[in-house]
Amino acid sequence: MAISGRLFLARGYVPAPEPGAPGMFALASEERVRALQAAAGFDRGRCEDVPVLFVYRDVDEYVARSRETGGLFRRVFDGLSAEERASLTAELAAAFDPFAAGGRIELPGLALCAVAS
Repeated sequence: MAISGRLFLARGYVPAPEPGAPGMFALASEERVRALQAAAGFDRGRCEDVPVLFVYRDVDEYVARSRETGGLFRRVFDGLSAEERASLTAELAAAFDPFAAGGRIELPGLALCAVAS
């Protein structure tokens, strides 16, 4: 989602998020998560980065799956003209080139997982 989000922003489809605003990356900072745990009264907690890998046959599968699962992606993509969709899809394909492996796209990421008591 980070790549498509950057493209949405660069193309003017979405405004830049305000610092501290809710969003899918609002809890990406271990410091923020620990502060929220402490504020909620938890005195013991642990955070750990867990690698994730999203695999797609091609950019068309990426678009289809993102439309099925992503609220922002779907709202933006579905609001575009056919020409804009084609242009955005081509730009996504170019942005995914560095992640091509074995005839597919492999997008790596990290999930910050937390537990507290």
